[in-house]
Amino acid sequence: MIYIFMTCTLLLAYLIPMFSTWFYLIAVAILPNPNSTPPLLIQYLVLLIKWIPSGIIVLIFLNASNLKSRLPQDIPGKYFMIFGLLLTVLGFLAELAPTQIQGLHRSNFYLQLLRLISSPATIFLVIGLVKVLIATSPNPSFKRDA
Repeated sequence: MIYIFMTCTLLLAYLIPMFSTWFYLIAVAILPNPNSTPPLLIQYLVLLIKWIPSGIIVLIFLNASNLKSRLPQDIPGKYFMIFGLLLTVLGFLAELAPTQIQGLHRSNFYLQLLRLISSPATIFLVIGLVKVLIATSPNPSFKRDA
């Protein structure tokens, strides 16, 4: 069930990239001395600030929909979501590598390589989540008007 939560949180966080500048400004405002703070710490804070609201929204949705009891025992799309999450983690590590290795800069080739990782990750996450939602049984408390 944790991978469903993580998948929904990532996909919801991908839908709100327009607030990334605000999240960056919030992260810089939180820090006592932003000029002496390593850029990696600022990037981690931006990710954390961006994922907390989407994680709370997804948690409320999963609890309100009672999704865990409505899914079959063997959850379909599980391996798609796990593979997509692993590719996402690999993409984050590859994105943070230039900030850790001295002399390594983000070149055009490097950015193209990141797209080759992040695009299939998002596709696998969406496929896995759609399979989960299709396999979800209807809510028994919902009464349909005929």
